[in-house]
Amino acid sequence: MKREQLIREVKEEYAKLADLEKQETFINESDETVISSDKYYEFVLDKVINMISYGAFDTFPTGKDVVQAVTNNKNLLLTKWNNDLERQIDNVENTTL
Repeated sequence: MKREQLIREVKEEYAKLADLEKQETFINESDETVISSDKYYEFVLDKVINMISYGAFDTFPTGKDVVQAVTNNKNLLLTKWNNDLERQIDNVENTTL
């Protein structure tokens, strides 16, 4: 039950962040691909939900604490997730052509 609550709270927090950054884009430093804030937060949210499901954040009291921890360790986590993101971008580009 606690994990479901964390997932709900994390979704709310990332929705707030995405709304604040609607006009922003993110640049993938490895290949300078431009990613919309919506796609960026969808990607991060998906990864965080998976981590919650596996118990990675069981000691965190709130979704806000989870988001803060991910933000504080963003470089480490994004480096780990970078290959997944690049594959997703490639898939989108290949399906839209």
